Amino acid sequence: MIWSVIFLFSSVAAHRSEYLTTTTTLSPDTLIKRYQMECVEETRVDLDTIMKIRNKNWVMHYNQYLLVKDWALCVLMKSGVMTKEGVYKIDVAMERVPEEVRYVLEVQIDACLSPKPMPARDIAFLFISCFQRMNSEYSSSVSVF
Repeated sequence: MIWSVIFLFSSVAAHRSEYLTTTTTLSPDTLIKRYQMECVEETRVDLDTIMKIRNKNWVMHYNQYLLVKDWALCVLMKSGVMTKEGVYKIDVAMERVPEEVRYVLEVQIDACLSPKPMPARDIAFLFISCFQRMNSEYSSSVSVF
């Protein structure tokens, strides 16, 4: 019995160590793509819909619209820039961009965040769609898209 408990803890520790090593050695763009694919699986949104959105085609069926909102929140949460309550962590996002562009990006981020309370998935969806329209070269760092 004791050996099975020791084996269980050692395998969990090994898996955690492998996960940490993998995520810290991947490039930010690779991590973002990984998060996007993980969220496609978790939310069951249609991958074709996500590909259309990446190409700035936001026309979709209503049932996909709801899933895309969940997907947007999932990706922002996995990347660490939004909480499950829809609070955007601007300090985390600013760590990912050069200091000389931070002021401009802060203004763009503020313009894309809703001033009124709404559900977290709506905040995430609106933020991603707004920031994509801005065509920022730091979009993948700040809005993970």
